[in-house]
Amino acid sequence: MTIRSRREAVHSKHSFRIRGIEAACGATEMLSIDSIDLANAQAADASIGHD
Repeated sequence: MTIRSRREAVHSKHSFRIRGIEAACGATEMLSIDSIDLANAQAADASIGHD
């Protein structure tokens, strides 16, 4: 498992459990983003009209 912070990748070679979630999570890659990038993405989503 690789864990780095602030807009870095998290790699997991084995399945794992998160407390409060009943199902086991499979091995995966997650990308985290910082609050500024999140705000920009939310603003971009809000500017797109929903039909």
